[in-house]
Amino acid sequence: HVHPDAKAGGDNDPLDVCEIGTRQIPSGEVRSVKVLGVLCMIDEGEADWKIIAIDVSDPWAPHLNGVADLEARIPGMVHAI
Repeated sequence: HVHPDAKAGGDNDPLDVCEIGTRQIPSGEVRSVKVLGVLCMIDEGEADWKIIAIDVSDPWAPHLNGVADLEARIPGMVHAI
């Protein structure tokens, strides 16, 4: 399937969750998170979707409700992902 915004087909990989909180969480650990947005990266011509999230117990979580909040409070974070 070619997504109309990405203009690329998917890479058939599972979705990745990029947790952006203040603590380092081991890869693969299961946590309750608040989804802030979705980012589509094009990797070798294929769409690679990333879910941007924050751990619900993180001190930043009450202040972040979407990507716009993230960019306003932590400029450059989305680009860094």
